Amino acid sequence: MKQILALTVIALLAVVTLVGCGDKDGWTKVGDNDPRLEAAREQARATYPDFLKAFKSKTVFDVATVEVYYQGTEYITIAVSKADENEITGNVEGYPKKVSLQKGAEVTVPVSDLSDWAIDMDDGEVLGGYVAAELTRLSQPGN
Repeated sequence: MKQILALTVIALLAVVTLVGCGDKDGWTKVGDNDPRLEAAREQARATYPDFLKAFKSKTVFDVATVEVYYQGTEYITIAVSKADENEITGNVEGYPKKVSLQKGAEVTVPVSDLSDWAIDMDDGEVLGGYVAAELTRLSQPGN
């Protein structure tokens, strides 16, 4: 049940990544190069050692995900199965549009492609999620 909830949250975050709530027609794009998103990505990269530490001590009920800019083409979300200082391995979540990957495909990516990370703890706490939090904030009226 926890994994289904986490995957639902990931799917919702993927939608929010593409669109945010706007004033005119109800939806507007938040540009990938928005400086506020880039600052959140930098924070995620700077705190990647925190991800590694939490990942190494997580329980089987904790869910670790990363968002990466896959091959310089598209942001994808990966459910992490293995991670170290250089590479992240896991399974693709969602359905990429620009790259030929299927949902569930195992991929290994360099840490340099990292955009965001999150660990949904079994107790309900979420670690990381800097870009996701910024996208949520930007989707609020007046932002």
